[in-house]
Amino acid sequence: GDAEAQYQLFEYYLAQDQDKAYQYLNQAVEQEYPAALNTIGWLYYKGERIEQDFKKAVHYLNKAKERGELLAYVNLATLYVRGDAVVKDEKKSYELLKYASQAGLAIATFNLSQYYLHGIGVDKNKKRGIEMLKKSADQGLAIGQLHYGQVLFHGDEVGRDIPKSVQYFTLAAEQGEAGAQMILGRLHGSAQYGIGLNPKLSFKWTKRAADQGDINAIADLGWMYCQGKVVMMGIGKTGIIAHKMAASFASTGTPSIFVNAAEAVHGDLGMINANDVAILVSNSGSTNEILNIIDPLHRLGCTIIAMTGNLDSPLAKRADHALSIHVDTEACPLGIAP
Repeated sequence: GDAEAQYQLFEYYLAQDQDKAYQYLNQAVEQEYPAALNTIGWLYYKGERIEQDFKKAVHYLNKAKERGELLAYVNLATLYVRGDAVVKDEKKSYELLKYASQAGLAIATFNLSQYYLHGIGVDKNKKRGIEMLKKSADQGLAIGQLHYGQVLFHGDEVGRDIPKSVQYFTLAAEQGEAGAQMILGRLHGSAQYGIGLNPKLSFKWTKRAADQGDINAIADLGWMYCQGKVVMMGIGKTGIIAHKMAASFASTGTPSIFVNAAEAVHGDLGMINANDVAILVSNSGSTNEILNIIDPLHRLGCTIIAMTGNLDSPLAKRADHALSIHVDTEACPLGIAP
């Protein structure tokens, strides 16, 4: 009958047997255990496992708050800033976070930093926001460490300090923060940041982020498995875009060149070999100059990735992989210029 034990069993079984987990949660709720009241309130708000009910969400979150559950302050702050289930009140949301932050809750401190940075419920104060961000990072909050590392990396208000930013990114990455892992992968994969080129660390962190589904890390990992270079190809306006992409890849540590599609069949294919990945950019996917180089690229043995606005185009069908760059409306009022 111990409510704390019931809630701990809820957390234990959550990843193994959800039915059993929620039986224990309901038992703890019946005994008005603060953490359980907060959890059931949030579940009613999100509509997870139970039918969404804003009225019950507010009821249980307030009961949890009355019993001193600090996370309930954070969750109620979310409701008030969004105006969900309650009348929108940014000031009240700020006050709830302020109380939980002063009580030592790191996630409240992090959220409060965003209120100061963006002027939510309080006058905008970038310096104070960064101070709160650092506090949440030093309290061991992974997302706080990630964001404060970004502040140090870019030099916002505090002066740029890349080695120190790497320390905070590493702290966050070690806690499983995928964004920090992806950033570390890029930093250790380039010699331009003054921390030393370290391909092993670059691969380690990129792989961990990719395993968590970070889309940028997945792309980076793909380039790491590429034993050759990235060859960007296009013509006309898409050629200009492809040229810019090649420069960006090279500046972030991925060997890359640009080859004009029209000139490729006149000798420039000699720069390409079987280990390379060729990315062909064409909005229509039917540009003759692009289509004419597909067979030669296949004969060379390199992988072809199409970036096109038409996945039913000849380019998309003849490439090894196709990525959609379709847009519903062009910026050009005539719908001509991409």
